[in-house]
Amino acid sequence: MDEKIILEFFQSCHRIHNQAVKLFQNRCKDNLTAVEMWIIHALKHSSSCKTTELANHLGIPNSTLTGILDRMEKKGLVVRSRIPDDRRVVLVTLGPKHMENRLVIEEILKEIFSPANNSFSEELWLGMIGELKKIDKILLEASEEVADGRNNPNPCC
Repeated sequence: MDEKIILEFFQSCHRIHNQAVKLFQNRCKDNLTAVEMWIIHALKHSSSCKTTELANHLGIPNSTLTGILDRMEKKGLVVRSRIPDDRRVVLVTLGPKHMENRLVIEEILKEIFSPANNSFSEELWLGMIGELKKIDKILLEASEEVADGRNNPNPCC
């Protein structure tokens, strides 16, 4: 496949992500970062989540997530707790202030992608999601190979 097509695809994904984040940040009350928005989104689907699972889901190191959760906890967006049986495990749940921002994000999505503004069918959305998951899997496998030293043409880096 032509390298230019692949590069254009990733540039488009990057632009879409940046535009969405900018739109959400301008309308959210707590000046949320992109990662904070993704954390709220990830946690809204579960009652609680282990920090290690959340970091893995977001593709960021645990140490980075800890700093982000510190800020979010101060804002009242998340609550951290420990499991009494295993004090090493930290659970994260949504805090009392998350709802304001979650509602804003959902409102923006409904507004922008309402049937009146959106010519994409649900079938098309599901197809795009399926294709993106394939790309995600390919990239994940490639990064695991590099991390394992199996496919690193330049091992000094």
